[in-house]
Amino acid sequence: MYLPGLGDYLMLNRVIVFEHDRRIGCEPTPGDARTAQCAGLQVRASPGYSWGFELHPRADTTVVTEAFDCTQAAQGIRDNVQDGQRWLPAMHQALERLAALVEST
Repeated sequence: MYLPGLGDYLMLNRVIVFEHDRRIGCEPTPGDARTAQCAGLQVRASPGYSWGFELHPRADTTVVTEAFDCTQAAQGIRDNVQDGQRWLPAMHQALERLAALVEST
């Protein structure tokens, strides 16, 4: 992964929710010592947040919703990500890229 000011960093994603053709959710954890140190966690330690996608079939299309849940994260993490608001532009970009990939096939 990459963040300005941090550069490249390694995260591992553990699938915590999976419902075929309906939803998938994962819990990212620091994947190496440098990333863990920056996050103030241990390698593979849960930061208390998760990402996920929900799929809603509609006639000949599927509506995809991306979600970020940081309600179980430490207050410092929640403050840093502005209770998830910080990720909204990246989430919009991810959904736009997904739509472009699907529409090009």
